[in-house]
Amino acid sequence: AVPKFEALKSVSMPKLDLDIPSAPSTSTQDKYVEPQEVRDARAAELNLKFKDVDKEAKAIEQKAKEARARANSAGQKFQAAKDDACSTRIGGKILCVRYGVGY
Repeated sequence: AVPKFEALKSVSMPKLDLDIPSAPSTSTQDKYVEPQEVRDARAAELNLKFKDVDKEAKAIEQKAKEARARANSAGQKFQAAKDDACSTRIGGKILCVRYGVGY
């Protein structure tokens, strides 16, 4: 047997009385005092400055990338030389027990 449910006749919801202030009405003309041409010129000037600084930053980043590559290469050469030097020491390349050697 399927249970039967009675439909609700009405549902009462509590009323909320919220005091929401309306947004002040300002037109876009009142917001911008400067003419459009002045704002466009300022934006174009700042865009040129941005492009110059961005180009400079990219050049510096490229130099840093090249310096990092040189450092990585030097580190690999050092590691190979250290492994070669440690191959005949106690512990070999893994432990490389050494006294009075600066690496």
